[in-house]
Amino acid sequence: MDFYQSEKWEKIRKKVLERDGHCCIKCGGKSFLHVHHLIPRSEGGKDEPSNLVTFCEKCHSGIHIERQVFLGERFLRYARNLILTFQRIFFKKGYNIEYALKNCFGWSSFRHAQKEIINTILSKKDTLVIMPTGSGKSLCYQLPAILFPNTTIIISPLIALMRDQVQKLHQKGIPATFINSTLDRKEKERRLKLVEEDLFKLVYIAPERFLVEKFQQILPQLKVSLFVVDEAHCIEMWGDSFRPAYLKLKEMIKILKPFCVAAFTATANSFTQKAIIEKLGLRDPQVFITGFNRPNISLNVFQCKSEETKRRFLIKILTKLKKPAIVYVSTIERARNLRNFLKEKGIKTGIYHGQMPTKERSDSQDGFFGGKEKILIATKAFGMGVDKKDIRIIIHYNIPQNLEEYFQEVGRAGRDGKPAMAIMLYHSDDKELQEWLIKESEYPAVEKIWANWKWLENKFKEGNLKLINFAKPSLPFRIAADTSFKILKAEKYIDFDSLSGSYRVTLLKPLSSLYSSSNISKKLNQLEKKQAKALKDLEEFCHDFILKRGCRRKYILNYFEETERKFKEKGRQLKQFEIVKSVIIFIAGIIFFSLFHFPLLFSFLFTLGLIGLYHKFYEKRYKNLTKEQEKFTFCDVPCCDICELKEKKKLKLAFHPQLLAGPN
Repeated sequence: MDFYQSEKWEKIRKKVLERDGHCCIKCGGKSFLHVHHLIPRSEGGKDEPSNLVTFCEKCHSGIHIERQVFLGERFLRYARNLILTFQRIFFKKGYNIEYALKNCFGWSSFRHAQKEIINTILSKKDTLVIMPTGSGKSLCYQLPAILFPNTTIIISPLIALMRDQVQKLHQKGIPATFINSTLDRKEKERRLKLVEEDLFKLVYIAPERFLVEKFQQILPQLKVSLFVVDEAHCIEMWGDSFRPAYLKLKEMIKILKPFCVAAFTATANSFTQKAIIEKLGLRDPQVFITGFNRPNISLNVFQCKSEETKRRFLIKILTKLKKPAIVYVSTIERARNLRNFLKEKGIKTGIYHGQMPTKERSDSQDGFFGGKEKILIATKAFGMGVDKKDIRIIIHYNIPQNLEEYFQEVGRAGRDGKPAMAIMLYHSDDKELQEWLIKESEYPAVEKIWANWKWLENKFKEGNLKLINFAKPSLPFRIAADTSFKILKAEKYIDFDSLSGSYRVTLLKPLSSLYSSSNISKKLNQLEKKQAKALKDLEEFCHDFILKRGCRRKYILNYFEETERKFKEKGRQLKQFEIVKSVIIFIAGIIFFSLFHFPLLFSFLFTLGLIGLYHKFYEKRYKNLTKEQEKFTFCDVPCCDICELKEKKKLKLAFHPQLLAGPN
């Protein structure tokens, strides 16, 4: 018999409930109570009142989310009914969305542009939103999700991001869940059943979930009001390479038929915006660009002569640090090496990368968020969309691949609006490493992909097999393996699982048809173009941003067309104002001269002369606007190391001592 169904447990449970007054010790709630082990039984915790406390279902699910426990079915139905009741009141009495904001999220007012974005989504219009990191993108789809009648599906690229968002929604009593690879088969099936029953308001999934046959079967039955793509730049960044499932989203949207589609990102220039709109099939979308400037972050690049110089400089920064920091590196191997080096120097750090077991990743993230670890060494697998407001410094020990990736990672600092610093330690070897990663891993040469496919085809033919297991090193080009197999999986040639250096591959249809497939040819052509673009972006990033001696903030804002857009709008408003003024002067001049019985022709010519003089003055104002644009810096703190050098002639490491110590 299960211990939790025994008489012994029931007696202990009653004793603890009586001690805690039959209410949750965290929120005081008296419904759906659970008795929780402070130290889990699996870790040696005892079934004694001293190790047990009372929590309600909502608080309990928030604590246990990493153990795959989520809102219980009773509470789920209860929460769903509450929200449906709220919806009826909301639409019947005609409350504005501030009422929903206060009652569901506990906030009294919206931040910049949030209200306009939410109203656009509620009016069932496709929407593309580009907002800086930390400016409240999540609320822009979570609030409409509550007000729409059915489920909202959110495509999210990272497990950590899903977990973080769902945990916060649970704490607000909003029925939400995620379905990803961290769950066992039984738990996935249970959650899918509840999704079919329309018991969740928000469901977070990875794009690869749409490639699973069982999930595809239930798609036509799902009632979906809103389809959201979070971190939408991933469609362009990863869609043609190692995450081709992103390119299937357009097809899935047609099957689900939501009221509207909303895409959100913090980084997208005009090229990426067009790609997102095209690849999602957005219908005449409303585009919101709230700005790319983060004036509280100082941007700095330090050129290092050697790896030894880098390490000395890093130690100098980290030993002075009193607030949280992230150190980004290019590869998993470098992350491990750097952590070991810092450990030898007496600097304690956490680590996070994509190949860590799920529990270790979760523990590492919780340790950093909870303040147990002050410094986290991470690959680019960490950080997207995860909200920790007090990160003071982002250090790039190795350079990122392009400016958009750099901007994403830098944006994780200073989300509380207080001064923060971004430091990049550059060495010429970093560029060579990124070039190698682009050519070998992310966008491998077509010949290498074909070699892996040919090897796989021969392996299946050898024993006339449908399922094979093999070690990664046995492939001709093992570094290109993931990209090679993901293309085949997206086209339904194979299904595969990657397990600690080995592959388990199931054949779905003959690989001999690859040679005549137009879709495969198209994907490989796109891959070649992506590789060329990635190499070009890397070259421009190194030459124009890292090595060029110009204002770094201004370069970023020009890249995202922020300066141009801001001053175009200001110039347009000025021009409209001057036209209105000219018309008023003309009418006033005609009336004035007619009162004194001047001939009409004279009045007309004289008034035109006045307007001409006025426009001379207007032209001067417009030139001043152009000069203002050239000087524009958008800075709240010392802008960057280049501007600092110009002002102080000599750059010191501690030009931001308050950042190293943390704000008061």
